[in-house]
Amino acid sequence: MQPFIEPLQTIKPQGLFIPPGIKPLSEETDGQIRLGIQGPPFVGKTHSALTFPNPVLLSFDKKANAHAHRSDILNVPFYDGTFCNNIIAPAKFGLPPNRRDALLKWLDKNGPQFSHEQTLVLDNFSGIEEAFHIQYWTDPVYTQGLEVNTYAEWDQKIEFFRDLHVLLKATKANVVTITHEQEEFKKGAATGKIKALLNGQAGQKLGKNYTDWFAGITVSKPNTIEQTTKLKQWANVSDETIKEWCNASPSQYQSIHLWQTQGDDQRDCGTSTMYLAPKYVLATYESFLRYKRKASKELQQTNNQ
Repeated sequence: MQPFIEPLQTIKPQGLFIPPGIKPLSEETDGQIRLGIQGPPFVGKTHSALTFPNPVLLSFDKKANAHAHRSDILNVPFYDGTFCNNIIAPAKFGLPPNRRDALLKWLDKNGPQFSHEQTLVLDNFSGIEEAFHIQYWTDPVYTQGLEVNTYAEWDQKIEFFRDLHVLLKATKANVVTITHEQEEFKKGAATGKIKALLNGQAGQKLGKNYTDWFAGITVSKPNTIEQTTKLKQWANVSDETIKEWCNASPSQYQSIHLWQTQGDDQRDCGTSTMYLAPKYVLATYESFLRYKRKASKELQQTNNQ
């Protein structure tokens, strides 16, 4: 994503035509957040996603045991074959559950009914991608020579993820999607970049569907002055911020979970929702709200008065 540049304020001329039912962005209620979180296993991607309000967990991974005590999380078990079969039955007896089409059908039916106060959490794209490929091979496309058309598989994958994001944009709820990451290779050589783990052109088109794209980062809590200084220099933050990060979890927990909000030579990250956010923030919805553009502008105006 491009770095945010604050536009110059313009004066609206009188007498401009405004179509019926249309109003300026400044008068709109808060828009939908579509946040993508990439990262390796066990950096707190799911945990951070579930800090968003009223989460609805569309689970393909079945890895939310740590949150089993939370009654505010609605669990949608796409890992459960019976659940998926009740949404859409397999085309033939003996075929695996059609998790691919069950996801689209479920979102088409239920997505428009969610409110701004809810958050759809897709956990995660690796499971969704696997569901797509399994379903393709239950009924592959054949060439005239009666060979499996492997190009059709990838064309259909682009269409599937296009349809998926159309449905996600149609809901009023905020959306958080989770994906693993992988090293990028071009012509067999590593580029030095780390990208979201979604193969094919579907992965290349992923970022355009999101308002924000972060990387999950884990660092160790500093226990010495030297470690604190090193962490401050790396993240370019103050002593007060380091203290806040350390106090964000119990003292016996020795890791700090962060979001990388800005891109660099290694990862492509960015935000269109947060305003003047530092490169690294605590991986929580509270941090998101702190730097949310509208709230930040209001706070800035108050401080200037």
